Amino acid sequence: MEALITGLATNLAYELLKAGAHRLQVGAFGAPEQQALNRLYQHAFARSLRAIFPTIDPDLQAHIGDLLREFVQDQQVADLLIDLALTTDEPPLATLRERFSASGFEPDDLPFDDFITQLLLGLEDALTHEAKRADSPLINRFSVGRFDALLNAIRQLQTQLGAAPLDEPEQTSVFLSYGRGDDDPDYDDAAKSFLRRLYNALTDDGFAVVWWDRVSLPSRTLAFTQEIEQAIRACERFVLIVGPAAVASDYVRAEYEFALRECKPVTVILRAGEYSLIPTSLGLSDINAIDCRPTRAENAALLDLMSRLRQSAPLGQTVGVKPLPA
Repeated sequence: MEALITGLATNLAYELLKAGAHRLQVGAFGAPEQQALNRLYQHAFARSLRAIFPTIDPDLQAHIGDLLREFVQDQQVADLLIDLALTTDEPPLATLRERFSASGFEPDDLPFDDFITQLLLGLEDALTHEAKRADSPLINRFSVGRFDALLNAIRQLQTQLGAAPLDEPEQTSVFLSYGRGDDDPDYDDAAKSFLRRLYNALTDDGFAVVWWDRVSLPSRTLAFTQEIEQAIRACERFVLIVGPAAVASDYVRAEYEFALRECKPVTVILRAGEYSLIPTSLGLSDINAIDCRPTRAENAALLDLMSRLRQSAPLGQTVGVKPLPA
């Protein structure tokens, strides 16, 4: 299901920006800005699809996907959906609803209000994450009014839906532990830095908090600070990126030992070296590590990671606890 949703969301974002090419040209959007918009809409579509697809008859999912593609390929729809992220006007819900119905959707198969509410929630979330990125190409296009307009539209739709608003998909907070020597020193350049690509992929996919020292603690000192301990306590999932530098780092070891004492579920990524590098002192070798070495397609590895992080977390390992008497 996750692979289907991710693939469809990617395709819908691509078709949307293709159909809205004139709107982007008029707005003088360059390639970096269009790539950032593509990220926004991939996230928003994925958010919407995760909420609605489990309720759709499996036999109808392919048909619904085809109708959604036709919907976003409509130039008027594309322009309106793109403007959701760019203007401070109230979203044109009536026009979108009319175009949605004209695309052939049956209300029982995919209600417009359910779909558009989740899309707006996803877009608001994606815009929030993008606004926090100091290097975002869209940084000069954001406005407080844009967020207010989205929130007003969401409240309006939730009121129309009845007593209870739609549940938001559960979000997960993640702590990234790694050795800096295993990553490129130019950590702001996603073309060079794996950690930057990993961080971007997780935040773009809607994970609530991704703790990465380069962003969350830029002035990190050598000491294992109380702030780091608090961040590990607050996270739901702990991701250990294994490579030679991580294995040799006292600070990385302190981080994963503390995570295990806190019974945090640990997910291991093997970024460099062999599986024998995975620390054995606390039983981490028993964890099914994700192969994310350069010999594997990175997109597939990251999809594997995000799918695993979205699964129910296993119980964290107990450390220093004596076994019960036989």
